[in-house]
Amino acid sequence: MKDQNKRNKPRKRDSHTGITALAQGGGYRHSKEVEAFSSQTSPQGQAVVGGRVITSGGEADVMQVAGPLVSEPKERGVGDIHPLNDPQDTRFYGIAYCSAWLEERAFEDEEAFFAWKQELSKRAPSEELIFWFNINDNMDKEMLARVQRRFDLHPLVREDISDVRQRPKFEEYEQSLYILLKMLTYSETKEAMEREQISIFWGRDWVLTIQEHGGDVFQHLRRRLREGIGLLRKRGSDYLVYGLFSAILDRYFVVLDRLNDRIEELEDALLEQTGHRELLEDLYLLRRQLMRVRKAVWPVREIVRGMQECESPMIQEEMSAYLRNLLDESMQIGDMVENARELAASLMDLHLSTVNTRMGVAMRWLAMVSLTFVPLNLIAAIYGMNFKYMPELQWRYGYFGILGLMVLSASGLTWLFYSRGWFRS
Repeated sequence: MKDQNKRNKPRKRDSHTGITALAQGGGYRHSKEVEAFSSQTSPQGQAVVGGRVITSGGEADVMQVAGPLVSEPKERGVGDIHPLNDPQDTRFYGIAYCSAWLEERAFEDEEAFFAWKQELSKRAPSEELIFWFNINDNMDKEMLARVQRRFDLHPLVREDISDVRQRPKFEEYEQSLYILLKMLTYSETKEAMEREQISIFWGRDWVLTIQEHGGDVFQHLRRRLREGIGLLRKRGSDYLVYGLFSAILDRYFVVLDRLNDRIEELEDALLEQTGHRELLEDLYLLRRQLMRVRKAVWPVREIVRGMQECESPMIQEEMSAYLRNLLDESMQIGDMVENARELAASLMDLHLSTVNTRMGVAMRWLAMVSLTFVPLNLIAAIYGMNFKYMPELQWRYGYFGILGLMVLSASGLTWLFYSRGWFRS
């Protein structure tokens, strides 16, 4: 009892690092559970990690430790304590949650995650725990082999994970289900669309996501998990997969909206008739980007239909309504892609029409100039012949008469062109 009270007492303030640390006992998980961690840096440059406990029962004490971002094994178990302000760039990252509590950490490797998973399963055997493990690396063959054995994945999926040229698809295995999707983002700095492959595996109580590199579109999903918003903490792993799937589709809408804005910008530039060569390059780039979006979006309908027809127990019956929602979103995205492609094609036609029109105007002016000088050249050629007997050669006003004839001919042709509207642009 004294030891327990001693552990619950606040520690003294550390004058060297400026950290006030509050220790918590090993039984905190069921009373006040860890839901978020924050980090800062001490004046000496040491990493400082803090944990905030938030559950339906309220907020608990805060633990802070000085040193690297590694938890104390005696008190917290295996794994790194990860600050939750930006976990998307961490290579190995895990979340464990149920309806009552949530804990998330970063890890040095996949073995630390499984040790943490086993520890939590022993401490809360009665809780319906869901584990979400994210890996930001799909090229480490040895690591993928270990993960494949640990999660009992089919050996063929390793090639699918590493090959970024794979087509999006859905596959069903005995112990797990597998979805391969393309995650799209739009880079404002590069003014171009970026595509990343993401593999999603899930079983009864776990979800595994493997990405090409750090950065994703799941920030709001993690926030909903931490704050207990919606049904994420109350449903199984299939609902978490639905949330991941929906987040990727939502990003498609954002990318397509930005590409549509780009189409409008190019349309305005075409109407202003500025920078035709640059516009042509931008139009071809836009069409390539829309083609890449189409390749990423088009198989999504097949994936959702495959999930609807799947009879695996990993997809519960109540998910049918959510799958229909995913199907509706995928169809809407497909329609938006086709509309954007048609707009891009119409812009290309508009560009070619504009170029042809400008060329036609230039050719018309050249034709008018040429036709105007044809009779003048004829007159000059006739009177430039070196014959001795020509009636007008001895005429006193012959020179001025020939000039007047030339002016009269040019004026007549100019009036003819104007009357036919050739001077109108």
